[in-house]
Amino acid sequence: MDNIKIFANESEYITAGKPTTESRVALVESDKQLKYDGVNVEVSLPKEGDYVYRDAEGNVHFITKESVKNNLVPAGWVFIDIFYYGWADEAFVDMGLPSGVKWAKCNLDVTQASKMAKSAFQYDCSFFSWGNIDGHNPTSASSFSPYSWGGVNEQEPWYEGQVYGSTPGAALNASFAADSGYDAVRENLGAPYKMPTNTNHVELFNSSYTDYITEDGEIVTAATSVSKTAADKRVRVNGIVGLYIRSKANGKRLFFPCSGYGFGTSRSNRGSNGYYWSSTWSSARNARHLIFDSSEVNPQSLSNRYYGFAVRAVQ
Repeated sequence: MDNIKIFANESEYITAGKPTTESRVALVESDKQLKYDGVNVEVSLPKEGDYVYRDAEGNVHFITKESVKNNLVPAGWVFIDIFYYGWADEAFVDMGLPSGVKWAKCNLDVTQASKMAKSAFQYDCSFFSWGNIDGHNPTSASSFSPYSWGGVNEQEPWYEGQVYGSTPGAALNASFAADSGYDAVRENLGAPYKMPTNTNHVELFNSSYTDYITEDGEIVTAATSVSKTAADKRVRVNGIVGLYIRSKANGKRLFFPCSGYGFGTSRSNRGSNGYYWSSTWSSARNARHLIFDSSEVNPQSLSNRYYGFAVRAVQ
């Protein structure tokens, strides 16, 4: 450890001079860079605010924002996060919540081998009607065609003649347990994963436990929200609109994209609103879900069960 020297800043490091005949490790505290000088080689640790990408082989790369804006990211690499101190390449995130529940980083996507979307920072994923385990992915930014979610009228019983009426979920008259056969997460990912309850949604978006933040890690204000209003907590992260939240307990982060919803054969509100089912039943017609748009973040909203919404797993 005698060959490790700490410099207060980059200028002091440069002034000290780089060795040419010996190896030395130096830590520049001001920007958290680790310098290794052997044959004038410098290796830098990722900086907070760097963009995190995954290549086709699954390797993770940290790219400066400037390089991203200058289109220097190789084709095929997938943007997966903004780097922050404490960031980890993990599928489920411990947000330091009182319940101890961990949240998946990405939405459920049955078209992927992992059954999870490649990135949280994308609109496309699998959508589910409430109480059903079969996911359906959009075929375009505005359509699920030829698949139809049904729900074209208000006749009673409300699902009569609709696609949803012939699904297992239509017969449910109570909230379902993870091992009931109705949980889209458990049936696709296996134990111990499951759909969140309404209580889980409420806890995650409780201002005592999480903050809404911008791409740069600042608290969202009217000036930095998408619609420039105080009620709007949505932001853009690398061009994708959604909710970006940070744990008050440990600084960990999650992003929920505005993936929209399915109704009939149409996909609506992509890039503007987010809808995420819980496993909590409300009535023969409705179930609880998270919704966020320009005017609210409501973790316990109610909607007709035949809608196609996204799902985020918990552990």
